[in-house]
Amino acid sequence: MDLKNYFSSSDTTKAAFARSIGVSSALLHQWVERIRPVAPQHCPQIEVQTSGAVTRADLRPDDWHLIWPELAASSAAPAPAAVNTTGETT
Repeated sequence: MDLKNYFSSSDTTKAAFARSIGVSSALLHQWVERIRPVAPQHCPQIEVQTSGAVTRADLRPDDWHLIWPELAASSAAPAPAAVNTTGETT
């Protein structure tokens, strides 16, 4: 699940969520709208704050397996996003 879907299905406000993870509401907005990627250091905390509804793999589909190789070894981990010959994620 991405952050946009999480907030549309959650009673949590974006402002309260931003405070709970120690970022500005403006930065959270940029993540929700995919204007800016979520920095790796914030992903584990988001995963915890959402009780696993939004995972690190959801937040960083192209490189989560490189940042957290221990997750890639997990049988429950999603497959890394495929990249075609033009460099686009499929």
